[in-house]
Amino acid sequence: CFPLQAPAMLEPVLLKLHAMLTAGSESEMVVAGGATVLARVLLQNQPAFGALMTAAGGAGAVVAFMDASLGSADSLCTTKARKLTALALCTLLASGAPQVLERLEAIFSVCTSV
Repeated sequence: CFPLQAPAMLEPVLLKLHAMLTAGSESEMVVAGGATVLARVLLQNQPAFGALMTAAGGAGAVVAFMDASLGSADSLCTTKARKLTALALCTLLASGAPQVLERLEAIFSVCTSV
């Protein structure tokens, strides 16, 4: 159920999670945990992640997700969560978008810290 149907069913919750993570009012631990949830959606169902980011504000929402993920990567407690975040950031590299490539050094830093 998760990879295909859950993101669509949970879209309002995931949109609220994205807004909460990018607002800057939550602690790094909360942002790290929430970013891991969105990273899982990205890895399991890229079309659903794309639709979610479009609903959240398009390319700006993806950049905000990346910034939240990169900013909170040091707060990830488990190796599994670090690997999940690193894989999600690497998946975004494939887009070749200038906003993603501007963060290449930070993405590689997260990937090599795993």
